[in-house]
Amino acid sequence: MRLEKIVCEQFRRLTRVTVEPSPGLNVFFGGNAQGKTSLLEAVLYAATARSHRATTDRELVQHGADGFYVSITAAGTAGRVTVESRWWQGQKRFRINGAVPDRLSDLLGRVQVVLFAPDDQELVKGAASGRRRFLDICLSRIHGRYLRALQAYRQALRQRNAVLKNTRPDPVLLESFDVILAREGAVLTETRADWVTRLDEAASALYHDLAEQRETLRLRYAPDIRNTDQYLDVLKRSRESDLRTGTTGRGPHRDEIQVLVDDRPLDVFGSQGQQKSAALALRLAEAALTREACGETPALLLDEIFSDLDERRSERVLGTVPSDAQALITTARPLDTLPCRLRNARLFQVQEGKVMPHG
Repeated sequence: MRLEKIVCEQFRRLTRVTVEPSPGLNVFFGGNAQGKTSLLEAVLYAATARSHRATTDRELVQHGADGFYVSITAAGTAGRVTVESRWWQGQKRFRINGAVPDRLSDLLGRVQVVLFAPDDQELVKGAASGRRRFLDICLSRIHGRYLRALQAYRQALRQRNAVLKNTRPDPVLLESFDVILAREGAVLTETRADWVTRLDEAASALYHDLAEQRETLRLRYAPDIRNTDQYLDVLKRSRESDLRTGTTGRGPHRDEIQVLVDDRPLDVFGSQGQQKSAALALRLAEAALTREACGETPALLLDEIFSDLDERRSERVLGTVPSDAQALITTARPLDTLPCRLRNARLFQVQEGKVMPHG
């Protein structure tokens, strides 16, 4: 997947920006709070209809503006695609090659991108909900059946919880939701189990290349309901407890993905460097498995990947980036401190919300 053109208007710090990245490595350099991360965030938003930093779309609008516009054009094995996203006075609109999609979920997978951000360390040291969200996003982009199961599961879960909160819950209605949760939940659990097994293998190899010491990274999937054939029985046995709490206590929405280094939980025993290396290994493994599923390498959005790294460590990190991948890399470091390979990349200077080719 190759990003050919990026257009941003009134998005975060970017007033009016047009960027045409090269097919290989692209470095966006400049001081802090100049708009480098905003550019990567804009690409992610257009590709997935979400931001990794904002809780509402309103936060993405440039101060003093009423809305924003982002357009990305990319070329891949399925041909060229242009995605336009516009937010105006509370309304979100997307177009794919000029046509309005029936559902926002139709956007997923049209432009494959993988973002690594500094706060990705929360993937390994944060709450289990963040790791479940990571799996859901990865799998929804490449597995249509998983996305449909996830949507159906979430809807049934909301409806079941609403019934549980009623003064006199209808047992027949609860049974009907139990059937849906069991059917769709089994799809989620089985797909997640297979994905984590393959993610474990890929991330372990990448971590070995990134880590300074000989350590072993492992991922372990811990489903809340291990035997999917007993799903309905588990829900039935937990019904009384669910009625007391007014919420569904069992199911894939309680799953955990354990991240271990040398069989010790990384969130408890891992150093900051280990956690950053593990998070990067997870993102690069995500890109590798996406390539296996889709037949093309996603565009990599690497935000401040080299911060706090010396040149030797920076070279090791850069060595894990696939040679055929397009990468958009941001950095606040002086150019002469970057790995040699990056000094020969396509350079863009970012200053006060403007992006200018350098050299």
